[in-house]
Amino acid sequence: MRGRRDIRVAVTIFIAIALALLFPGMSVAGPIEPTDPPGPTMHTLDELYNKPVWKMFDKVFTDWPANPRFAVCDNGTTETRDDMVLDKETGLVWERDTTAKTSYETLSLDWALLVCNEMERYSFLGRGDGWRLPTLQELASLIDRTHYYPVLPSGHPFLNVNMEDYYWTATPAMHCERVPNAKAVYTVYFGNGIKSCYAKEEENRVWCVRGGPSFDGNVILWVTQ
Repeated sequence: MRGRRDIRVAVTIFIAIALALLFPGMSVAGPIEPTDPPGPTMHTLDELYNKPVWKMFDKVFTDWPANPRFAVCDNGTTETRDDMVLDKETGLVWERDTTAKTSYETLSLDWALLVCNEMERYSFLGRGDGWRLPTLQELASLIDRTHYYPVLPSGHPFLNVNMEDYYWTATPAMHCERVPNAKAVYTVYFGNGIKSCYAKEEENRVWCVRGGPSFDGNVILWVTQ
């Protein structure tokens, strides 16, 4: 009888040692809660947008109270000529006052390209590099058809958006019925959001943009020559 009992004890000890080797976590108790809380993994909108963007050094954009889609940089001055607007939906930076860059209300396409591409010569909006004429898709991204005259989002921060003239884009209009047998470019009308096309010699308004895909004007080189 004693021999059988010894065998049972030996088997029990063997099984206990085997389980301890196979499942060490069962034999050693540890703390259930971590000693330190996990660090933050996300940034707030305030951290993302209230900081320099598009390499404009000390330029800071703050949320626009009337419409959180936009953030405005007023450069700490009372003038609007150097104000900029960040559209958080597209990541594009726009002039806030579309009339500030030149004394001419409307320009031909050649002059429109020049004005946007050489903004630094006008001492507007800090650095001039990177400003350009927007594409049709970019300019149309500002359209909100739930509002008319202007057809812009409610509470937008833009100033002096004209509702009587069209605005140039950098997108060629390959088939333009309005300008038959001529090379034309698309334009946008912010009264009701319709688009049209004009020959480069005609005059329209200019609204420059910064950021997004890089454009050097080659896309419409055939129009400007």
